[in-house]
Amino acid sequence: MGACFDGFTTGAEDKKEVERVFEEKRSEAACENGNSYSGRINMAHGLKFLNKEFESVDQAYSYLDDEAEKWGPALAVKVAGKKGWVIGACCSS
Repeated sequence: MGACFDGFTTGAEDKKEVERVFEEKRSEAACENGNSYSGRINMAHGLKFLNKEFESVDQAYSYLDDEAEKWGPALAVKVAGKKGWVIGACCSS
């Protein structure tokens, strides 16, 4: 069984709103793919906010791809000068 990175950005600033958006994305992915090992964000176990900020969305995704752990939570980081968060997870597939 493998794993792949899945992520998204959200303009939500408030952490409670980010958590709501995260759960919405998880539900959408589960509806599209079922609860099988889809490699999508619904395979992440929770959401963890990190105190990290990056110069670009691409740098944030690269960091998240390297740091996220299979069976672990999705990770959320900020991008300098942008509203919202970048979220990514290493998802079972």
